[in-house]
Amino acid sequence: MYNTAGSLIKQATSTSTSYAATGLLSGSVVVIHVWANGGPSAPPHGVLQVTLAKSGGTGTTTRWAYLAPTGLKVTAHTTTSVSLSWNGVTGSKPAISGGVPKPTSYTVAIYTSSTGKLMKEVTSTSTSSTVTGLTANSTINVNIWANGGPLAPANAAINNYKL
Repeated sequence: MYNTAGSLIKQATSTSTSYAATGLLSGSVVVIHVWANGGPSAPPHGVLQVTLAKSGGTGTTTRWAYLAPTGLKVTAHTTTSVSLSWNGVTGSKPAISGGVPKPTSYTVAIYTSSTGKLMKEVTSTSTSSTVTGLTANSTINVNIWANGGPLAPANAAINNYKL
């Protein structure tokens, strides 16, 4: 747990899916990061901003979603592929004091414009991707969103792009 300035105020490990933190200042705002341990690399994790109750009152929890990526553009294409780039996501809605973790990845979803049917979906750990194996000379819709937040994020879109 961190205060809104980003300083660590409490760290704990739990062997269950719940944990009761004690010794926190009533009425303060804390940012809680939760993740599973034991994997070979840093796992995706959830973040909550919580306003603790004052004596005799109730607190609040803020759930958030990543903002949509910006600057989405086609950098190249063939009759069966499209290369895309976008700006990385750095914020959330609502804004969280101290910020949110970097997205774990981005999903790129390609749909057929005329029917809305999913044609291909890939995951990228960078802010660019080339999607191959698309239906030749089709018109597509592209959606891209950040992964790793607790709520479904907004997406960036390009509609009716002709390969």
